[in-house]
Amino acid sequence: MEARIFHAVSLISTLMAGLSIPFDFYLDIPVLAIIMTAIFFIGVFVYYLSRYKKKLSTAIVLFGLLSNCVFVANYTQNSGFYGPSLTMFLLSLFLIVAISPARQYWLWIPLNILIVLTLLYLEYNNPQIAPNTYKDELSRYVDLGFSYLIIALLLISATAYIRRSFHKQEAALLKQAAELKLANETKNKLFSIVAHDLRSPLGSIQNYLELISEHELSPEEKYMMEQELLSKTKDTGQMLFNILNWSMNQMGGVSVTMEPLDINEALKPVLNLQNTLAREKGIELKNEIQADAIVNCDLNMLQLVVRNIVSNAIKFTPPGGLIKISSTQTGNKSQIIVEDSGIGISDTQKENLFSLKTQPSYGTGNEKGLGLGLVLCKEFIGLQGGDICFESAPGKGTTVHITLSCP
Repeated sequence: MEARIFHAVSLISTLMAGLSIPFDFYLDIPVLAIIMTAIFFIGVFVYYLSRYKKKLSTAIVLFGLLSNCVFVANYTQNSGFYGPSLTMFLLSLFLIVAISPARQYWLWIPLNILIVLTLLYLEYNNPQIAPNTYKDELSRYVDLGFSYLIIALLLISATAYIRRSFHKQEAALLKQAAELKLANETKNKLFSIVAHDLRSPLGSIQNYLELISEHELSPEEKYMMEQELLSKTKDTGQMLFNILNWSMNQMGGVSVTMEPLDINEALKPVLNLQNTLAREKGIELKNEIQADAIVNCDLNMLQLVVRNIVSNAIKFTPPGGLIKISSTQTGNKSQIIVEDSGIGISDTQKENLFSLKTQPSYGTGNEKGLGLGLVLCKEFIGLQGGDICFESAPGKGTTVHITLSCP
């Protein structure tokens, strides 16, 4: 921020000095015009040194030293106490304090005060060191008025830029703090999910192995326990798959390959697998996607999203229920609609459904729903320039709308 402020001050000072040059010639003060020319080139030089040579500290020191030298010359050549030089010294003090590090204040503030007091003392004892260069009283008032305007504009511009830079950096820091807080909350939630849901299937597997090693189990008991273990390991595998994909996305490792795809063809392997799982639970899965429905999307992302949505629908739909997948097209947008006759979503869960703030819930077959898959769906649809939303009421099922662009 110090560098940006210094660059702005250098450019503004250069501009103001450039405007003063023709005005000083107009007032018939050529020496002052030469001094303003020196200030102009000093501004250009220190800006170049800092902006392009990346030597900010050197540029600040040169700016402070050279500006004081130039203002001393201006004081002696532009009527001393009767001219605008004292206000210029005050301006230079403001600018150097604004752009220099705090550790340099001990140098610039005493130096500025010492120079001003010395010049006033010398002029008081010997007025000839700063003779009156104005041709008449009108010229003096015009010069004082013009100098006031230039200094006021420079102060306003520099102050406004400093305030704007400060607020911009403050906003960036607040945003960064909020992102860090969210990232920390997400990390804690994720670790909680992983720790709890990996412990459960691993503990069940351990218990099963201990039982079959220590006791004789009937075929029915073995079958029942194996089915329960199979269900838990399937859920855990899906959870780990979602965590892997979500983590890659957070680290910027997910690439999006957009291409025109036939929805039926793209989703056929996903729906075939989900249809098998639905039949095992006694649920009818109907595919009513329009023929030749085309969307512009990433194949792997679309399959992952639909797999998670349909998997959730199966979890929260009781045996004998219906899950219908259809599509519509309006203009250059297509929708994939997943509608189920399940238990619906409670009002308390709706607000945080697509975030890790949502609380785990259990399906109609005691399957655990984590919500991480829905977070992934939201992010992946967003990466493809689409949108995902839902409609639901407790006991009346849920309808999820996935909107994507047509080619």
